[in-house]
Amino acid sequence: MNIINTLTPRDNFITKLHKLNPLFLIAFGLVLPLSVALANIIALLIVLLWLMQTNFRNDIDKLRNNILVKTILVFWLLHLIGLLWTNDVTSGIQVIAKESLLLLLPIFMMVFTRKSTERAIGAFMAAMLISAALSFLMWLNIIPPSKFMIGNGDPLVFMGRISYAPFLTIAIYISLFYLLLDPTADNKRKIFAAIIAVVLSINMFIINGRAGQVSFFVMIVIVIFQYFSKNLLRALTVAVIALPLLIFTTYNVSNTFKARVNLAISEIEHYGNGENTSVGLRIAFTMNSLDIIRENPLFGVGTGDFSQEYAKVNQRNTPTLFATVQPHNMYVLELVQFGVIGLTSLLSILYAQIRISQQSNIPLQKHFGLALPILFAVIMLSDSYLLGHYTTMLFIFFSAILYQKYE
Repeated sequence: MNIINTLTPRDNFITKLHKLNPLFLIAFGLVLPLSVALANIIALLIVLLWLMQTNFRNDIDKLRNNILVKTILVFWLLHLIGLLWTNDVTSGIQVIAKESLLLLLPIFMMVFTRKSTERAIGAFMAAMLISAALSFLMWLNIIPPSKFMIGNGDPLVFMGRISYAPFLTIAIYISLFYLLLDPTADNKRKIFAAIIAVVLSINMFIINGRAGQVSFFVMIVIVIFQYFSKNLLRALTVAVIALPLLIFTTYNVSNTFKARVNLAISEIEHYGNGENTSVGLRIAFTMNSLDIIRENPLFGVGTGDFSQEYAKVNQRNTPTLFATVQPHNMYVLELVQFGVIGLTSLLSILYAQIRISQQSNIPLQKHFGLALPILFAVIMLSDSYLLGHYTTMLFIFFSAILYQKYE
């Protein structure tokens, strides 16, 4: 017997613990839409169990040539290097702490197995159905909404609409994938997926998340083009007919959606009157941020200096409006902090995802892997979604599933 290759009791214990990590990732998918605290605890356990193992070289070798991991690390390092020219180091460190969630991605990738991915997605979908069910119960006044509602009058329990709507869009896409794009799905699964897609789509339009609702319509177009991928003319024809019809129908059926659309139009029409409206503020945030970008086009103002620099420009240009701490646009935020280099780094992450997805022969990776960066590209126009905790975790979770090569 080769003594070198003989495992000690401790090694055996650690090996068994390490095998539990895919189960923790499944649990992570279940709690991700339900609880920040539980998701953080499970993520910490996953990291600790991974650190306790001894075969780091093997794991790291799996990701050595992964372009997404490289772009994520460069993006994070840029925030670290950006401290060199920031004036507000304390805020810079706070930004780095938030963006450090992205470092979970390679660890999650090393832990995920192909066998555990479908279960993890199933756990996530189960949690979304729980969230939607509670949302409907509050909307119908079956349970008292005042005791559970999360801000802004939306019938939501676990997170606000800014985060919940993108979660819903992803969940609806997954349902449509199994309904229309998964060649292995049987009729039973397709029927179940269709029911889930309808239920979650209705849930989307009883809340007020405009960014999520826009991404919903974008997602529908993505599904149409993926379904008719062998006939782009037919895909374009269906999209041109179906999208306006869907928007028109939703506008006339959903009072919530109708009110939000009318409000957005009104806010755009009255922009410039000095009102603190949602759309008006976002326009002001962008215009003021462009002034900062013009003064610092290449390297930006540094990590965490956005709020300090924005306050100066806001006082000069729009003193009647409040000074924001982030521009509600991920692209603008990176341009302010790091100039063209920052924007290039952010876009390279989305490019890496698209490139990996198109190289895969696995339907889930090929289709969902393309949809995820497009959907995030859209919602990041309205908020800094890779700075928010919930949506960054969502991005990490599905990126770990979709952009790796399984053995």
